Amino acid sequence: MLKKLKSILLQKSQSLYPKWDISVALRYLPIAREIKHTFSSKPSILEIGSGEYGILPYLGKGYQVTGVDVDFGNASQKNMKMIKFSGEKLPFPAKSFSVVICVDTLEHVDEATRKHMIDEMVRVSRSQIYLAYPRGKAAFMSDRLLFRYYNFTHKQQSNYLNEHAHYGLPSDKNISSYIHESLLRHSRTASISCFGNTNFLLWLFMLMLGFSENAWLTSVYKILPLVSPLLSKINFPPAYRAIWILKFQ
Repeated sequence: MLKKLKSILLQKSQSLYPKWDISVALRYLPIAREIKHTFSSKPSILEIGSGEYGILPYLGKGYQVTGVDVDFGNASQKNMKMIKFSGEKLPFPAKSFSVVICVDTLEHVDEATRKHMIDEMVRVSRSQIYLAYPRGKAAFMSDRLLFRYYNFTHKQQSNYLNEHAHYGLPSDKNISSYIHESLLRHSRTASISCFGNTNFLLWLFMLMLGFSENAWLTSVYKILPLVSPLLSKINFPPAYRAIWILKFQ
Protein backbone atom coordinates (compact mmCIF):
# COMPACT_ATOMS: atom_id res chain seq x y z
CA MET A 1 0.00 0.00 0.00
CA LEU A 2 2.73 2.48 1.00
CA LYS A 3 4.80 1.52 -2.01
CA LYS A 4 1.85 2.18 -4.33
CA LEU A 5 1.13 5.53 -2.67
CA LYS A 6 4.77 6.54 -3.01
CA SER A 7 4.69 5.67 -6.70
CA ILE A 8 1.49 7.68 -7.28
CA LEU A 9 2.86 10.74 -5.48
CA LEU A 10 6.19 10.57 -7.30
CA GLN A 11 4.45 10.40 -10.66
CA LYS A 12 2.19 13.32 -9.76
CA SER A 13 5.12 15.41 -8.54
CA GLN A 14 7.15 14.75 -11.68
CA SER A 15 4.12 15.43 -13.89
CA LEU A 16 3.10 18.71 -12.23
CA TYR A 17 6.61 19.96 -11.51
CA PRO A 18 8.98 18.67 -14.22
CA LYS A 19 12.67 19.39 -13.63
CA TRP A 20 11.95 20.72 -10.14
CA ASP A 21 14.24 20.19 -7.19
CA ILE A 22 12.57 21.42 -4.00
CA SER A 23 15.70 22.90 -2.41
CA VAL A 24 16.38 24.77 -5.64
CA ALA A 25 12.73 25.74 -6.09
CA LEU A 26 12.56 27.52 -2.73
CA ARG A 27 15.42 29.79 -3.81
CA TYR A 28 13.77 30.76 -7.07
CA LEU A 29 10.03 30.83 -6.36
CA PRO A 30 9.94 34.27 -4.65
CA ILE A 31 12.04 35.70 -7.47
CA ALA A 32 9.84 34.13 -10.15
CA ARG A 33 6.70 35.47 -8.43
CA GLU A 34 8.16 38.97 -8.26
CA ILE A 35 9.15 38.95 -11.93
CA LYS A 36 5.67 37.81 -13.00
CA HIS A 37 4.05 40.43 -10.76
CA THR A 38 6.27 43.29 -11.92
CA PHE A 39 6.39 42.81 -15.69
CA SER A 40 3.26 42.69 -17.83
CA SER A 41 5.25 41.19 -20.70
CA LYS A 42 8.12 38.72 -20.45
CA PRO A 43 11.36 40.64 -19.74
CA SER A 44 14.85 39.93 -21.01
CA ILE A 45 16.61 37.94 -18.26
CA LEU A 46 20.28 37.29 -17.57
CA GLU A 47 21.21 34.73 -14.94
CA ILE A 48 24.77 34.61 -13.65
CA GLY A 49 25.81 31.17 -12.42
CA SER A 50 22.67 29.59 -13.88
CA GLY A 51 23.88 26.07 -14.54
CA GLU A 52 21.82 24.16 -17.07
CA TYR A 53 18.35 25.04 -15.70
CA GLY A 54 18.55 28.09 -13.43
CA ILE A 55 15.26 29.86 -12.88
CA LEU A 56 13.58 28.48 -16.04
CA PRO A 57 11.62 25.57 -14.46
CA TYR A 58 10.09 27.97 -11.93
CA LEU A 59 9.05 30.74 -14.31
CA GLY A 60 6.70 28.70 -16.47
CA LYS A 61 6.28 28.61 -20.23
CA GLY A 62 7.33 31.29 -22.66
CA TYR A 63 10.29 32.78 -20.82
CA GLN A 64 13.74 33.07 -22.35
CA VAL A 65 16.89 33.31 -20.23
CA THR A 66 20.50 34.03 -21.09
CA GLY A 67 22.64 31.97 -18.74
CA VAL A 68 26.28 32.71 -17.97
CA ASP A 69 28.38 30.09 -16.18
CA VAL A 70 31.77 28.41 -16.25
CA ASP A 71 30.12 25.07 -17.07
CA PHE A 72 26.64 23.85 -18.00
CA GLY A 73 27.13 20.10 -17.87
CA ASN A 74 25.83 18.04 -20.79
CA ALA A 75 22.23 19.26 -20.96
CA SER A 76 20.92 22.11 -23.10
CA GLN A 77 17.62 23.95 -22.73
CA LYS A 78 15.77 25.35 -25.71
CA ASN A 79 14.72 28.45 -23.76
CA MET A 80 18.19 29.19 -22.39
CA LYS A 81 20.99 30.79 -24.34
CA MET A 82 24.06 29.32 -22.63
CA ILE A 83 27.25 31.36 -22.59
CA LYS A 84 30.35 29.80 -21.08
CA PHE A 85 32.29 32.57 -19.43
CA SER A 86 34.94 32.84 -16.74
CA GLY A 87 36.34 36.29 -17.44
CA GLU A 88 35.98 39.50 -15.48
CA LYS A 89 33.72 41.70 -17.62
CA LEU A 90 30.41 40.28 -18.82
CA PRO A 91 30.24 40.26 -22.65
CA PHE A 92 27.22 42.60 -22.76
CA PRO A 93 26.76 46.37 -23.09
CA ALA A 94 25.42 48.46 -20.20
CA LYS A 95 21.73 48.03 -19.39
CA SER A 96 21.38 45.03 -21.74
CA PHE A 97 18.82 43.08 -19.69
CA SER A 98 15.62 44.05 -17.91
CA VAL A 99 16.38 41.56 -15.13
CA VAL A 100 19.67 40.19 -13.81
CA ILE A 101 19.62 37.22 -11.42
CA CYS A 102 22.39 35.66 -9.34
CA VAL A 103 21.29 32.87 -6.98
CA ASP A 104 23.58 30.92 -4.63
CA THR A 105 26.72 31.77 -6.59
CA LEU A 106 28.57 34.37 -4.51
CA GLU A 107 29.48 31.80 -1.84
CA HIS A 108 31.53 29.93 -4.47
CA VAL A 109 33.91 32.80 -5.24
CA ASP A 110 36.30 34.96 -3.24
CA GLU A 111 35.47 38.36 -1.76
CA ALA A 112 37.07 40.41 -4.54
CA THR A 113 35.12 38.47 -7.17
CA ARG A 114 31.88 39.00 -5.24
CA LYS A 115 32.43 42.73 -5.34
CA HIS A 116 33.22 42.67 -9.06
CA MET A 117 30.21 40.47 -9.88
CA ILE A 118 27.84 42.87 -8.14
CA ASP A 119 29.39 45.78 -10.03
CA GLU A 120 28.83 43.96 -13.33
CA MET A 121 25.24 43.17 -12.38
CA VAL A 122 24.57 46.85 -11.75
CA ARG A 123 26.20 47.72 -15.07
CA VAL A 124 24.24 45.34 -17.31
CA SER A 125 20.82 45.50 -15.59
CA ARG A 126 18.24 47.93 -16.91
CA SER A 127 15.39 47.46 -14.44
CA GLN A 128 15.90 44.92 -11.63
CA ILE A 129 18.49 42.75 -9.87
CA TYR A 130 17.78 39.67 -7.75
CA LEU A 131 20.69 38.47 -5.63
CA ALA A 132 20.54 35.48 -3.26
CA TYR A 133 23.11 33.73 -1.09
CA PRO A 134 23.36 31.76 2.20
CA ARG A 135 24.36 33.97 5.11
CA GLY A 136 24.80 34.15 8.87
CA LYS A 137 25.49 31.76 11.74
CA ALA A 138 22.47 29.55 11.06
CA ALA A 139 23.60 28.90 7.48
CA PHE A 140 27.17 28.31 8.67
CA MET A 141 26.03 25.74 11.25
CA SER A 142 23.71 24.10 8.72
CA ASP A 143 26.55 23.75 6.24
CA ARG A 144 28.82 22.16 8.86
CA LEU A 145 26.18 19.61 9.84
CA LEU A 146 25.34 18.82 6.22
CA PHE A 147 29.02 18.49 5.34
CA ARG A 148 29.46 15.78 7.98
CA TYR A 149 26.16 14.12 7.06
CA TYR A 150 27.08 14.03 3.36
CA ASN A 151 30.47 12.51 4.21
CA PHE A 152 28.67 9.81 6.21
CA THR A 153 26.06 8.95 3.58
CA HIS A 154 28.23 9.30 0.46
CA LYS A 155 31.66 8.36 1.84
CA GLN A 156 33.10 11.41 0.13
CA GLN A 157 33.08 15.18 0.50
CA SER A 158 30.54 17.55 -1.05
CA ASN A 159 32.30 19.87 -3.50
CA TYR A 160 29.83 22.70 -3.12
CA LEU A 161 29.89 22.59 0.69
CA ASN A 162 33.68 22.49 0.50
CA GLU A 163 33.57 25.75 -1.44
CA HIS A 164 31.25 27.32 1.14
CA ALA A 165 33.85 26.55 3.80
CA HIS A 166 36.82 27.60 1.66
CA TYR A 167 35.47 30.99 0.58
CA GLY A 168 33.26 31.70 3.59
CA LEU A 169 29.64 32.80 3.34
CA PRO A 170 28.92 36.35 2.16
CA SER A 171 28.00 38.90 4.82
CA ASP A 172 25.05 41.26 4.44
CA LYS A 173 27.29 44.16 5.54
CA ASN A 174 29.78 43.56 2.73
CA ILE A 175 27.11 42.93 0.11
CA SER A 176 25.30 46.13 1.07
CA SER A 177 28.56 48.05 0.79
CA TYR A 178 29.32 46.59 -2.64
CA ILE A 179 25.84 47.43 -3.90
CA HIS A 180 26.01 51.05 -2.79
CA GLU A 181 29.54 51.48 -4.14
CA SER A 182 28.47 50.11 -7.53
CA LEU A 183 25.39 52.31 -7.70
CA LEU A 184 27.57 55.34 -7.01
CA ARG A 185 30.21 54.26 -9.54
CA HIS A 186 27.63 53.87 -12.31
CA SER A 187 25.64 56.98 -11.29
CA ARG A 188 22.46 55.00 -10.68
CA THR A 189 19.79 55.01 -8.00
CA ALA A 190 17.65 52.08 -6.88
CA SER A 191 15.19 51.04 -4.21
CA ILE A 192 16.77 48.20 -2.24
CA SER A 193 15.11 45.50 -0.14
CA CYS A 194 16.45 42.39 1.57
CA PHE A 195 14.58 39.50 3.22
CA GLY A 196 15.23 36.02 4.55
CA ASN A 197 14.52 32.90 2.51
CA THR A 198 13.88 29.38 3.89
CA ASN A 199 14.14 28.80 7.62
CA PHE A 200 17.39 26.98 8.35
CA LEU A 201 15.65 24.04 10.08
CA LEU A 202 13.53 23.44 6.99
CA TRP A 203 16.69 23.65 4.89
CA LEU A 204 18.42 21.07 7.09
CA PHE A 205 15.40 18.76 6.92
CA MET A 206 15.19 18.91 3.13
CA LEU A 207 18.90 18.41 2.49
CA MET A 208 19.12 15.53 4.95
CA LEU A 209 16.36 13.83 2.99
CA GLY A 210 18.06 14.59 -0.30
CA PHE A 211 21.52 13.49 0.87
CA SER A 212 20.29 10.37 2.67
CA GLU A 213 21.01 7.69 0.03
CA ASN A 214 17.94 5.93 1.44
CA ALA A 215 15.34 5.13 -1.22
CA TRP A 216 12.34 6.03 0.93
CA LEU A 217 13.83 9.27 2.23
CA THR A 218 14.94 10.43 -1.20
CA SER A 219 11.44 9.61 -2.49
CA VAL A 220 9.97 11.90 0.17
CA TYR A 221 12.39 14.60 -1.00
CA LYS A 222 11.25 14.18 -4.61
CA ILE A 223 7.59 14.41 -3.54
CA LEU A 224 8.07 17.70 -1.67
CA PRO A 225 7.34 19.92 -4.72
CA LEU A 226 3.68 18.95 -4.18
CA VAL A 227 3.72 21.02 -0.97
CA SER A 228 5.95 23.80 -2.32
CA PRO A 229 3.22 26.48 -1.86
CA LEU A 230 3.38 25.76 1.88
CA LEU A 231 7.14 25.29 2.16
CA SER A 232 7.81 28.53 0.28
CA LYS A 233 6.12 30.44 3.12
CA ILE A 234 8.42 29.05 5.84
CA ASN A 235 10.88 31.93 5.83
CA PHE A 236 10.84 32.99 9.48
CA PRO A 237 14.25 33.69 11.07
CA PRO A 238 16.83 32.51 11.29
CA ALA A 239 16.68 31.99 7.53
CA TYR A 240 19.32 30.08 5.62
CA ARG A 241 19.48 32.57 2.77
CA ALA A 242 19.13 36.27 2.01
CA ILE A 243 17.45 37.63 -1.12
CA TRP A 244 18.15 41.20 -2.24
CA ILE A 245 16.00 43.04 -4.76
CA LEU A 246 17.20 46.19 -6.51
CA LYS A 247 14.73 48.19 -8.58
CA PHE A 248 16.33 50.96 -10.59
CA GLN A 249 14.71 54.37 -10.65
